[in-house]
Amino acid sequence: MSASRKTLVIGGGITGLTAAWRLHSAGHRVELLEAGNRVGGMIRTENIDGFLAELGPNTLQENRAETAELLKDLGLDDQRVYAGSVSKNRYILRNGKPVPLPLSPVSLFFGGFFRPSTRLRLLGEPFIRRAPGDTVETMETFVRRRLGQELLDYAVNPFVAGTFAARPPDLAVRYAFPRLHRMEQEHGSLVKGALFGKRHKPEGGRGIFSFKDGLQAIPNALAGRLGGAIHTGTRAVALEKDEKWKATAERNGEPLRIEADTILLALPPQALGDIRITGRSLEESLSLTARLPAPPLSVLFLGYRRDQVRHPLDGFGMLVPEKENRKILGALFSSSLFTGRAPDGHVSLTVFIGGSRQPELATKPLPELERLVRGELKELFGVEGEPCVIRHTLWPRVIPHYTVDHGKLIDDLDALESEHRGLHIGGPVRQGVALGDCIASGFGLAGKVLEKPNG
Repeated sequence: MSASRKTLVIGGGITGLTAAWRLHSAGHRVELLEAGNRVGGMIRTENIDGFLAELGPNTLQENRAETAELLKDLGLDDQRVYAGSVSKNRYILRNGKPVPLPLSPVSLFFGGFFRPSTRLRLLGEPFIRRAPGDTVETMETFVRRRLGQELLDYAVNPFVAGTFAARPPDLAVRYAFPRLHRMEQEHGSLVKGALFGKRHKPEGGRGIFSFKDGLQAIPNALAGRLGGAIHTGTRAVALEKDEKWKATAERNGEPLRIEADTILLALPPQALGDIRITGRSLEESLSLTARLPAPPLSVLFLGYRRDQVRHPLDGFGMLVPEKENRKILGALFSSSLFTGRAPDGHVSLTVFIGGSRQPELATKPLPELERLVRGELKELFGVEGEPCVIRHTLWPRVIPHYTVDHGKLIDDLDALESEHRGLHIGGPVRQGVALGDCIASGFGLAGKVLEKPNG
């Protein structure tokens, strides 16, 4: 039965690729449409004169069984390159200077990063009453209630910027950080939940990792196995359903008609909103722009000679709290994360700008962005002179923010699927923007077809 039925996957990011591969490897007929000229979505690795630049995600963590299974299927299981021990160091900008974040309970309680009142507040956290289970709080309200203002300002605020390019008031903890919500509900305390959780770490993996040639190794491997099932430069426009689904797409300005039994949509918010189903766009049906905000983010990769940078770059990178009033959200010390990311005698940094904190900065022309970033790097890390290489990527509306009303959007997506049998929607528009979450979403989309081959 599976050989005679066909699934059309729309979207060639890691979610769509994973779903297509799972179905293909199970013997199903699959076609995948990708509007751009390449697959991989936000995964984008470039080799520039000996520098390896990641212009999207930089690392992957094997904290989900789906990730381990996919890498094993693709023959990438033994090709992982793990981050060095220096990556454990994380810097936070405080009073204009990069300061190491405490790494242990001892350094947290006896170091000088947080005020004594904040450390005392942490000791009292287990005694704070948990919120009712159906409460939907912003990350800002949740953290201020349980941990206090200083931890919100100098730990959570920069972390949220580094993860979602967002601000704590933009996100609902229940949807953006479900583990924190579960810790409070199950243990009544984040401190107790963290201690208890250590006994239940997911199996596999030794921390954050990538591959010798970067994360692009994963979509490249998937594309190689899917072969002719992938059609790049092909933008899906509209979907209609009678006995079968009929998709209208465009390639080189020419219309295409494709029939399928099942449709899997694995698209970022803007592209998803552009899809028309029975004549009406999903933007009209679901108001995705308003309900799933995703401000623009610019990523700049810069390579320098080692002697041009005064800071030792001995860590994962540095995040910038909003209170510090800087122009950048943070910077990764890219050449310190993995070996072979810069030529001998050189270093590299990856800088993030924009997001909901300062969206207007993300869309500035590259010459202006370069001047801005170089000025920040000079002040913060003592970077002097012209970079050896520079690459810029603008990501418009790709990292969705899960607001306090996100549960209603998920309900509406469920209702849309129920109304249109054989239609399934996955990826970051539902929940989870991390690479591992997107891989798991691809497994979930494929699973819906494998479990119910008739839709």
